[in-house]
Amino acid sequence: MKKRIKIKGKIQRGIFKHGHRGTGVVTTEDGRDITIQRRNTWTVLPGDKVEIQMDGLRDGKIIAIVQRHQKKFVGQTIRKGKRLFVEPISKRGLKKIYIEPSQKLKISTGDWVEIEIDERNSNHGRIAGIVLRKFSQEDLWDLDFTAVIQPLDLPLEYPQKFLFAPKKLPDGSERKDLTNTLCFTIDPKTAKDFDDAVCISHDLEGNFVLNVHIADVSRYVKPNSALDKEAKRRGTSVYLGDHVIPMFPGKISNYLCSLQEGEIRDTVTVRLTIDRKGIPFRTEIFLSKIRSAKRFSYSEAQQIIDQGYGEHFDALMIMRDCARLLRKNRLENGSIDLDIPEPAIEFDWQGNPISIRVKNRLEANKIIEEFMLAANRAVTIFCRKQLMFDSHFIYRVHEKPSYDDLYDLRQLLWNLQYPALISPDPNPSDFQELMEYSKGKPEERTIKILSLRAMKKAKYSPYRLGHFGLAFADYTHFTSPIRRYPDLLVHRIVKNILAGNEKSSVKITEEIANLLSERERLAERAERQYVKLKQLRWMRSHLGEEFSGVVTGLIPSGFFVELVENLCEGFVALRWLRDDFYEYISEQHLIRGNRKRREFKLGDSVEVRLVQVELTRLRADFELVESR
Repeated sequence: MKKRIKIKGKIQRGIFKHGHRGTGVVTTEDGRDITIQRRNTWTVLPGDKVEIQMDGLRDGKIIAIVQRHQKKFVGQTIRKGKRLFVEPISKRGLKKIYIEPSQKLKISTGDWVEIEIDERNSNHGRIAGIVLRKFSQEDLWDLDFTAVIQPLDLPLEYPQKFLFAPKKLPDGSERKDLTNTLCFTIDPKTAKDFDDAVCISHDLEGNFVLNVHIADVSRYVKPNSALDKEAKRRGTSVYLGDHVIPMFPGKISNYLCSLQEGEIRDTVTVRLTIDRKGIPFRTEIFLSKIRSAKRFSYSEAQQIIDQGYGEHFDALMIMRDCARLLRKNRLENGSIDLDIPEPAIEFDWQGNPISIRVKNRLEANKIIEEFMLAANRAVTIFCRKQLMFDSHFIYRVHEKPSYDDLYDLRQLLWNLQYPALISPDPNPSDFQELMEYSKGKPEERTIKILSLRAMKKAKYSPYRLGHFGLAFADYTHFTSPIRRYPDLLVHRIVKNILAGNEKSSVKITEEIANLLSERERLAERAERQYVKLKQLRWMRSHLGEEFSGVVTGLIPSGFFVELVENLCEGFVALRWLRDDFYEYISEQHLIRGNRKRREFKLGDSVEVRLVQVELTRLRADFELVESR
């Protein structure tokens, strides 16, 4: 902790972030944003918890750093005069870290290193650091991995004391033996932890009987044990390419609880009876034990569906038919299906990206997605009817976007001369109608991205606020307890109800819900940054090449372009446009040339040339092909 400067005045605490043109902003604990002038930002970095002394109503000075958001960084060394600095990998414009001359490691300009802030020698706006390691050319996997996981502040490996197999906890109710009933898993090809298995059949009336079996992780993790506390601290597993930072040690996540082919495992089963129109009308939840008959990848299951024969073909076809009906009803009821394509990256043995393509979302993916949505919703309704108070349950909520949140999207629709599909007080069906209207058009992906940006982030809450995107009044996360801590909490609540306890022993506070929401956001940020790093490494080997792209964002200094073939993104600065003087017109959300009146708008198709890649700033620069 920094020694506090002696300044008179009211003291506030808050979180620091970058503001406009070099200023800083501290969001205080009571929710106010206080402006910090650049000369008063010290050695503070975004995310740091600080103490400030108020200077008026909206201005202040930082007097102490209470807690660093991040102490270790990965970056590249640069030289300024006789001094070496590290420029950290970050989009947030972090200050360069001075390398102290007393370093034992031999460091040269251009080296990639891991550095830790040295608080004792950081002063007068200069951040000093100690180099912990230097990365070699063969350390590419480790370099990118280390760079993105540091903000998570998690050890890569589980502490040794957790590596032994835990004992099973006693069941509070009867466990049904379903080991002779056909079920199987369908997961990504690279998956190692299998949370869910599914099976389906028809009853005598022709209804679908869907069993969703979820790994009973709560059987091995005692509440408030050291293992439980460590899992809660992590909040979620983090997936970075072929790397994973697990929420639970491998003994649990990859073996004891994983629904492996041919192995008997304890599960919690959600049995849904669904009529021939695809409407669930009966829910049973019970403890069970199963034996998965087959481990399918999505592509293997899809191949059997497409070719019309293969292992467990009949069951897969019934699943397909049931999932189609569930999906049809969900969309008709207003659920938003953004279905935004994602990049699929192929690596060589050193971690270099050798190809990037658009990931193909198969119908097999959609089958499992619909079954998990149905199970999560059914569990929520079941628990809500049994529990007297919201504070005994953890909901997955998604609040309605505000009118201001929709500005960019409304501007794009106006530019495209679309009808007024999004009302001032939007419903989920407004967005679904927009998705249908834009389907197959060049601007379809841009509309989906801006719709997603306009939405508030889904989060966890002890209150029943509904899920806007899914158009569900009741929703939670239940189906992935191996990799999400909220799901484990829901399992405990369900088992408590099944055991006949009138009061839940699980109390859900806003503090717990906010903690788990924040861990999820950090994990998602790390996953996005990892993909971005790999995309930039691929782009660095394609400098000078030309690509087709789509304008996805505009700011006063230029516009962002996403490449059609691989979803890589870069920036076209207005200074690269030499045929005219261009200006950003905020009211119309477009960029226009003064003389020729050429315009660039969201969704426009452009041809670009890749001219520069800066890994430390997570940035690529394009120029228009015709502007050279």
